[in-house]
Amino acid sequence: MGLVVDSMAEILKKSFDLKAWIYFFLLWVIQLVVGFVVGSIVIFGVIFMSLGLAFSFSSQSPLNPVAAIVFLLVFAVVALALLAVAVFVQGLGIHFSRDFLAGRVSSLTKALSNAFNRTLARFWAILGTQLIVSIIVLVILGILGLVLLLPVFLSIAPLLQSPAALAGPFSVITSLGSALIWLVVGAIVFVIVAFLLSPFFVLSFQVPLFEDRGIIESVKRVLGLGRKNYSLNLSFIFLFALVLVVPMAIFLFVEFAPYLFFGFSLTGCSGIECLTGALAAGSVAFFLLWIVVSFFIELVVQIWVSIAGSFFSAKIYELNVRGERPRRTSFKQPETKQPWLKKK
Repeated sequence: MGLVVDSMAEILKKSFDLKAWIYFFLLWVIQLVVGFVVGSIVIFGVIFMSLGLAFSFSSQSPLNPVAAIVFLLVFAVVALALLAVAVFVQGLGIHFSRDFLAGRVSSLTKALSNAFNRTLARFWAILGTQLIVSIIVLVILGILGLVLLLPVFLSIAPLLQSPAALAGPFSVITSLGSALIWLVVGAIVFVIVAFLLSPFFVLSFQVPLFEDRGIIESVKRVLGLGRKNYSLNLSFIFLFALVLVVPMAIFLFVEFAPYLFFGFSLTGCSGIECLTGALAAGSVAFFLLWIVVSFFIELVVQIWVSIAGSFFSAKIYELNVRGERPRRTSFKQPETKQPWLKKK
């Protein structure tokens, strides 16, 4: 447990380094620009398709199948582009974090170049490993969700099958109350099981990024490391989740603080009435100022969470492979020249 606490302390300390903030702000800008471009393509595609459907219905002519196929292909390309961007940005962040925590970052430009080249070289391995792991997790949690929802369906089944059951209000309240209880219990059990499963799959991105392994071999490696270091991973994930409570609380406060202000600053009103009354009373300037301030606060929280999350991903990988002989390093090592092997 001491190793986990020390690692978390290192993450917190280095997450406020200016160099890390500049790097991850650059990643945020890249995501913003790419998201704007891709979002514009999606909006244009939706408008184009909507106009096509409207014209088709107004003219009572069948929809052109070629146009529909082209539209679906455009959306498929956009989805793949978003997935590729997400993989690249995450790879750039985790790769930089590993080198930064190890003290190997001397230049942000060189660090970004190394991270880009490594992520590009391992893109398909990362994508395939993530896909297989996601399918495994979805199957397990999907089956669990269906099992947990079964008592809920059984509780309300009498109300759906027999209209006569609606004649007694007590039976209706009992059935709905029982369904609500089972729903709450099922949600708690679902979260607990998902948390207990997380140590097995927490390295699904780091292994294919940092190690030269194929997709299937990477999946086996992820599950093997998760089983070998289960208690370590579980405690580290739990501690990191506790740390994230603070920025999430700040984020929620920033979101709802204006409404709290309006509610406490005016008496005899609530909800929309408070908001309208506050604006009429001259709080427009405060409201607009808070929008600007809240944007910067949310941006700072978002970047810090991104830094801490990437540092966590890099650090938990290092803890899992400590003591092992490195199979692949972040940088391409130069070949050692052996002059005695030269031909005469």
